[in-house]
Amino acid sequence: MMVCLRIVFPGVTKALLLVLSISTLFACSSSSTVSPSSQPSVTSPSASSPPLPMPPVSAPVVRQPNAAAQTLLAQAATYRARADFATAASLLERAVRIAPNEPEPYAALAHLRLEQNRPREAEQMALKAANLSGLSSEERERLWYLVAECRDRQGHRDDANEARARAMAD
Repeated sequence: MMVCLRIVFPGVTKALLLVLSISTLFACSSSSTVSPSSQPSVTSPSASSPPLPMPPVSAPVVRQPNAAAQTLLAQAATYRARADFATAASLLERAVRIAPNEPEPYAALAHLRLEQNRPREAEQMALKAANLSGLSSEERERLWYLVAECRDRQGHRDDANEARARAMAD
């Protein structure tokens, strides 16, 4: 732009050219401003409006096994392998008292009672375990099959079939 002005006005001084250049820049920048009425308005949420509800978070339920009960289960397995069923049963009964909401002690005691040829007691333990809340479908299925086996050993075929049907439904 300065070159053009010097050609058109050869006697123009540098100071005048500078003033003209700056004024031209200001004129260009002021014409591109946007009026406040044309800008979108952004409103802040008022203090009286309630906050939006958060969606519920559904975390999977993870059962934390009782450490003492797990120790008793391991000890009972050792005694059961040695055919010391009385000691194994005593340890499993303690595990049930310590962790009454866990299925493992009941299931282990049910298996032991079946091994001792005490299917009625085994069925009771398996039913207690199967009816606990928070079991996975696989755990519940295994326990209902255990109930079915207990009923078979008692000679209750229809009840055993009912337990098998329940195992397949869960």
